Amino acid sequence: MMPRRPATGTGWRRLATRMVPCRAVTRMWPCRAVTDETRCRIALGRRPRRSTPSRRQSLAARVAVGLAAVALAVVGLRAAPVQAASFMVRPVMPTDNRVPASAGYFDLRLRTATERRVAVMLANTAKTPQVIHVALLDAVTGPQGVVAYVPAAKRDALLTKPGSRLVRYPRTVRLAAHETRQVVFTVPAQRTLFAGTKAMAIQLTGPAAAGPGAVASRVRYRIGWLLTGRPLAAGLHLTVGSPVTQTPRHLRLQLVNWRPQFIRRLSVKATLTAANRLTVPLSQVTRGMKVAPQSAFAYTLALGGRRLPQGVYALTLHLSGSAGRQQQRRYLRVLADGRVSWTTRTAYLKAQALTLTLALVAVALILGTVGLLHWWRRQAR
Repeated sequence: MMPRRPATGTGWRRLATRMVPCRAVTRMWPCRAVTDETRCRIALGRRPRRSTPSRRQSLAARVAVGLAAVALAVVGLRAAPVQAASFMVRPVMPTDNRVPASAGYFDLRLRTATERRVAVMLANTAKTPQVIHVALLDAVTGPQGVVAYVPAAKRDALLTKPGSRLVRYPRTVRLAAHETRQVVFTVPAQRTLFAGTKAMAIQLTGPAAAGPGAVASRVRYRIGWLLTGRPLAAGLHLTVGSPVTQTPRHLRLQLVNWRPQFIRRLSVKATLTAANRLTVPLSQVTRGMKVAPQSAFAYTLALGGRRLPQGVYALTLHLSGSAGRQQQRRYLRVLADGRVSWTTRTAYLKAQALTLTLALVAVALILGTVGLLHWWRRQAR
C-alpha cells in the first residue's frame, strides 16, 4: 500500500511515478535523484546529508592552498596596485571620405593648390595629466601580403618619397585630467600633385605606466590614412623579384610593386610545372592579400613536404586584385644540392626537347625489341 504523502506549505509536488528506495526512511518513497532525496529528508523533518570530499579531493585542495600561500609569500603583496594611464581616440571623418565612417580610417583625394586637413579627437579619461606622443608611420608589405606600418628607419627602400614627409602635425600633445582636445594634421597645398597613393598611419602613444611593480606597457592607437594624388593608368603591374630560395617544405620568392599603387583584395594562383613532366604540377591559391605602394614582399609556395627534384621548372602566376588582372611566367633551375636560381625560357624549352627525345628513343627501343622478338619467334617456327 502506498504511504501517505507528507503535507507541505506550498502544495503537492508531482514526483516520479517509478519507486526508488529513499535512504532518508526505511520505507519506500518516490524520489527522482539525490536532490529529491534531500527534499524527502526535509519533508520528514530531518537534515539533508552533506557530501564528504574524497581523500584525493582533500589532498588536491590542500596542495592548491599551499601553492597559493607560497606565491603570496614570494610576491609579498608589497606593490600597491597601479592604475595605468588611459585615453581615448576618435577620428573626425570628413564628408568627402571615400570609405564609410565605419571603416575607421581616412581615404582622401588631394586637389592641386589646395590645403587638406584631418583631425583626431583625444580624450584623457585619467585623473592625472598625460602627454600623448604623435607619429606618422609609412606602410610596408609583410610576408604573404599583410600591410604593416613602420617608422622611417624601417620603411621599404623602394619608397623614395613617403607620405609622412608631406604632413605637418604636433609631435606631442599634453592633456589635463579629463580634457578633450582636437589634434589637426595638415597637408600643405601643392602646385604639382604626386602620382598614385601614399599609405600612412597616425600613431598615438600614451605614457608608460609608472610606479613600483608596474608592468612596462603603453596604450597605443593607429588610424590608417590614404592620400591619393594624380590617378595612375589602370592595370596591375607586379613583378617577380630576383631572390628565390628553397626550404625543405617551401619555395620562397619575392613579389615587387614598383608603382605608387595600393592594391586591395589581391589573389595569387601559383602553378609550378616541371619540364620533364614526370611530376604532378604543384598549384596554390592565396586570397585576400594587400600590397602597399612601392613595396616588396615574400610569397611562399608550399611544396607538399618535399624538396623539388633536380631539373628546370616553369612558374606561372595568375594575379587579380582591385587594380586589374595580370599573368607572370618565370623559369627556374633546381640543382642537385637544392639550390634554386632563375633561368630562361630557352633553357626550359631545351629541357623539354631533351625529355621528348629521350622518350622517343625509349619508345623506339621498346618497339624494336618487340619486333625483334616477334621475328625471332617466326624464324623459330
